[in-house]
Amino acid sequence: MNGLTVRTFLSANSAEGFFSFFDEFLKGKNTYIIKGGPGTGKSTFMKKVASSAVSKGDVTEYVYCSSDPGSLDGVYIHGSETVFTDGTSPHVMEPKYPGAMGGIINVGQFLNSEKLSLSKSDIISLSRKISDSYSRAYRYLKAAQCAVSDLRETALRYLDKDEMMQYFKTVSEKRFAYKKGEKGKIFPRFLSGITPKGFMTFKDTVYTLCSEVFVVRDKYGIGGKAFEFLKNAAISHGFDVYEFRSPLEPCRIVHIAIPELDIAFVTSDKFTQFEPQNAKTVNLMRFVSDDIDLEGKTCVSASKIMKICMNETFESLRSAKALHDDLEDIYIAAMDFAGLDKLIEKYI
Repeated sequence: MNGLTVRTFLSANSAEGFFSFFDEFLKGKNTYIIKGGPGTGKSTFMKKVASSAVSKGDVTEYVYCSSDPGSLDGVYIHGSETVFTDGTSPHVMEPKYPGAMGGIINVGQFLNSEKLSLSKSDIISLSRKISDSYSRAYRYLKAAQCAVSDLRETALRYLDKDEMMQYFKTVSEKRFAYKKGEKGKIFPRFLSGITPKGFMTFKDTVYTLCSEVFVVRDKYGIGGKAFEFLKNAAISHGFDVYEFRSPLEPCRIVHIAIPELDIAFVTSDKFTQFEPQNAKTVNLMRFVSDDIDLEGKTCVSASKIMKICMNETFESLRSAKALHDDLEDIYIAAMDFAGLDKLIEKYI
């Protein structure tokens, strides 16, 4: 690794609704699940713990919230195999082995319930409006995914699949030339998020994990099988793989990183552009017949629909974020942060 910190998402606003990898992420780790209302300092708690770990030289993963990319959903301190995570909706969690491997941290103990009860109707109303905004966002994401799928299916009719896969087979034979032994592990994550700030990608994480970046230019989203092949080739040779999925379509791999080999394979497309210097690059259009030009009108229409739907999604997420900020303000006014600070110091 080229640093002590990496940034990822574990959950996504997707065409399938809310989607997360939290269950896989927590397996085998000491897990502290933080409970409390909005604005009660859960993210601040995790940021301070993470900052302390990094200052001591611990490799630490910052897991950000796709609905509020300024806030954390979790932190993972690699050296002690310890996770601190937000365990409130929409990723409600409970510790698997409380007391033995972590437990619950209740920051809600510092809330003034009497003060909150005076704002009960506002809390209920804001919560319902937030839910409605997310429902609207997910409807538009589903529509956007249909347009993306139509574009991909059109392109696949003109793709020479055998030629493309032979190319990546040759790449894998050169890059994964030896075997370590037992099968490698897969770490599923999202490198990108569909957020109130638009489509965000933590490109720095790729360069922290690996020095060499192999760029796959994919105009039509047709590289899924190639990335599946590269992932399987790497783990079959015994190498652990960070598998980064598409936040729109969580079933699709769009990037992989193999820290032990110091190489990452990334997709450069309409959502995220990668332009690293001195990088090996392949444009998947080399495997697509020029006859695809006959589908110009179809492709342009699908792209327009996708863009409109994504913009409506971002607008709905911004509305949800603004409403959530109002909800946080109510809780912040009822919170004893001095008590919280003492609790944070205890865990640090």
